Amino acid sequence: MSKLLFAAIFSSLVASEAFAQLVDGGRLPIAIERISQAAAMCRSDDIQAESDVRGALPTGASVDRTCGIDIADVAPLLGHPDTLLVDLRSPADFAVFHPLNASNLSVGDLRHKSHWKKKTLVLLGQGKAEDELYEECLQLRKAGFRQVKVVRGGVLMWLAQRLPVAGNPPAVGKAIRLTAAELWSESLSRHTLLFLDETLREMRSEFSGARILPQLSLEALRTAIGRPRTGRQNGAAVTIVLASTQMTHEKIEQWQHALAPIPLLVYVDKKEVFDRDMAAQKAIWSAQEKGPKKLRCGL
Repeated sequence: MSKLLFAAIFSSLVASEAFAQLVDGGRLPIAIERISQAAAMCRSDDIQAESDVRGALPTGASVDRTCGIDIADVAPLLGHPDTLLVDLRSPADFAVFHPLNASNLSVGDLRHKSHWKKKTLVLLGQGKAEDELYEECLQLRKAGFRQVKVVRGGVLMWLAQRLPVAGNPPAVGKAIRLTAAELWSESLSRHTLLFLDETLREMRSEFSGARILPQLSLEALRTAIGRPRTGRQNGAAVTIVLASTQMTHEKIEQWQHALAPIPLLVYVDKKEVFDRDMAAQKAIWSAQEKGPKKLRCGL
């Protein structure tokens, strides 16, 4: 992209709190990463930049999650010699910590491992924005890798269930927290059940599909989900997203451990923080839309 466009996007990022909240390994939150990736792509002049960026993000389409397995199903699989545990996160994140005995590969790497097609591949993502991971799983199956599984909740669920890791993992309650951009991205998935407690009720205007949790308690959330203590919500592979300023790191960890196998993600900042961060996000789109319309590929 042009230097002017890059400078505009970079300055918008620096102005946002999301830039300061880098995930483990020094990477930007997923929603921001996708935007920068879309911006680097070549595109036709007659397509608006904002539409391009939004097209690179989740569209709310239903994703086939039949690849998914619960964290409790992992141990029996690992007992077989033909099972490979694969951590799909970046090498930087993997170096900080990873599930014990996991290999670090990308989906692209796996596609070239044709001699692994008869093995059982157990895939772990970072536990956020998982729709893309399920799509990749289905593509691997179509390519001939018949035994491919995705662990629901990824490495976050692994940590929450206190399974063995190598390295220095972050506190579970902190890792499960969402930035504003990540909250927005998660809300677009049809597999997300989004709840707001009374402290963030006013955010209902931003998320029309959100449900209000009248009382912030684990029992109230279980009731709202509509499942018994020991079962899934009618077998659906969903992710619970809760927005509440009252959730401490300790409480987040306790709730995720109790709600397993359903993944839990939590947004804890005030609405004004969300508004500020999303304003910075919109500034990125605006900078792209106002940028040069004719660019050579690779600039």
